[in-house]
Formats: sequence, structure tokens, C-alpha cells
Amino acid sequence: MREATEALRSLTTTVEQLRHEDGDRLAAREARLAAVEAQPQPEVQPEPGEPRQPTEAAPVIGAPRIDRRDIREPSAAAGRRPAPAHVVTEEAGPGDEDAYGAAWPLVEEWRALHARHAPEGRGLDWLRDEERLRELEIALIAEHELALPPERYRWDAFTRRAQLRWRERTLRRVRGERRRAQWRRWLRRILTIGIWWA
Repeated sequence: MREATEALRSLTTTVEQLRHEDGDRLAAREARLAAVEAQPQPEVQPEPGEPRQPTEAAPVIGAPRIDRRDIREPSAAAGRRPAPAHVVTEEAGPGDEDAYGAAWPLVEEWRALHARHAPEGRGLDWLRDEERLRELEIALIAEHELALPPERYRWDAFTRRAQLRWRERTLRRVRGERRRAQWRRWLRRILTIGIWWA
């Protein structure tokens, strides 16, 4: 028990020392930044014949400092996504084509299929949609390293492999079910001489 208490005190002391050192470094950097901001900015003269363009505003000296902890991520309603290039979203957003790059056609097809595909279903058409949905998800995960809903952030390699294996197993099962459903449909057509087509 005493050893644990001594270890805890030692650890607490070390953490306090690191906080103090980090605070000193941060104060020194803020002082250097304030000195740079206080220096007059040279004015750039345009070439003869070029129109004069407005320059960036000089930083305001003496303005209140903003604590980085008070800055929040913009909401999805503001038009930004948490990780636009690494996560497929169910809703379309501005600039999706640029954000997803080469994966854009797959993302677009996945969204359309995901929107109309019921989570539970029966029949050959449902199985075809389920098979195509799993194929698209495998391509998005394996080739483009994208995460799928409900995720909001990029997957690590372990999670990506697990998700990929799950979808590959599901795809094999769905393909088997689809082949059996097709055989049943053809058998029904042959036995009923084409009267029963559904």
C-alpha cells in the first residue's frame, strides 16, 4: 500500500512539473507571437498598370485572446462534415464529388441503393439489391478505405479488416441464397409451364 502511495505521489509530482514546463513554453511562444504581430507590416506596391488589390488586414494588437478550448467544430447544418474524405454519409452534401474523388461513383450508387433497400426482405429482387449493396461496401472499404454509417470518423486498420471480413461473409451467404432463389424460380417456371412467373 505504501509503495502504491509513493508511486502516486511521484507521478503527481512529475505531472505538475510537466504542466509547469508546458506553461512556460506556451507563455514564451505567445510572447514571441505578440512581438511579431507588433512589428509593422511592409506594404507591397503593385506593379505599374496592375490594379491595386486589397491586402489582408493586419492583426489587431490588444484584441482579446481566444481560448482554443472554446472553439467548437461547426455543426453538420453549417455544411461541414466531421471527416468528409474518410466517411460515407447517407445524405448528399456540398462538394461531395471532390471530397470522395475516385470513390464518388460508388458512393453515389451506394446512397441510392441504401435509400431504397429495406433492411429485412425476401425475394430475388431484394437478394440482388443486398448482393450489390455488399459489393459496393466492400469496394468502398477495401479499395478506398472509407468508413460507412453510422460511423463518423475514419476506421483504424483493425476495425476496417473486421468490417471487411463481416461484409465478405455476408456477401457469400447472400450470393448462395440468391442462386437458390433463382433455381427455385426457374424450377417453378418449368413445373408450371410458365404460368407462375413470380
